Amino acid sequence: LGMALCYKLVEMLGGKIEVTSHVGVGTDIGFTIRVQLPAPEEEKSSASATVNVVLVDENVQRKKPECVCAEALVVDDEPTNRTVIKAYLKSIDISADSAENGRIAIQKVQERELMKCCGKYRLIVMDRNMPVMDGTEATKILIENYASKKHLLPPIVAVTAMNMHSFEDYSKLIELGYKDVLEKPVTKKKFLDSIMPLIKQFSPDICMV
Repeated sequence: LGMALCYKLVEMLGGKIEVTSHVGVGTDIGFTIRVQLPAPEEEKSSASATVNVVLVDENVQRKKPECVCAEALVVDDEPTNRTVIKAYLKSIDISADSAENGRIAIQKVQERELMKCCGKYRLIVMDRNMPVMDGTEATKILIENYASKKHLLPPIVAVTAMNMHSFEDYSKLIELGYKDVLEKPVTKKKFLDSIMPLIKQFSPDICMV
């Protein structure tokens, strides 16, 4: 009804109305009419001009740019191992970035801190033995960097080829800062059983546009 009235009013004033609509974005309504403007004091003749007016509905939510951000970081110097873990994550609809050593992993975590669109990683899967910088050193640095905001550090799960013969061996690794430690080869079930509770506990906003 409101649109019909606007159309009639604009038509009566000799103007025209235009509507542009985009699905999921919103609608722009504009009209053009000719109006009489006061002439300058020194000129007694009449003058006219064209006025363009655009009406915007502020209640319409504009579509935000798509924010595509990986939710996990997989750190391993072996491409095959990275591929396997990323496939496990993909099976539960979690995308992942990858790094081939601890130094690159730290860089990627720091880069995410500076990104306006993406939030923090929800999970870091860290191989313990890697060249350049191993997983234990990288984990130590990350923990130190988050010393004053530990609740913001994504959970780090260690993946190791070391055989843990006792609970004491496992406990020593947990004391290093890992939230869990998994022995290679890691099965899909063992991996998902480990990370699912951690992801649920740590769920920062992934996309903040």
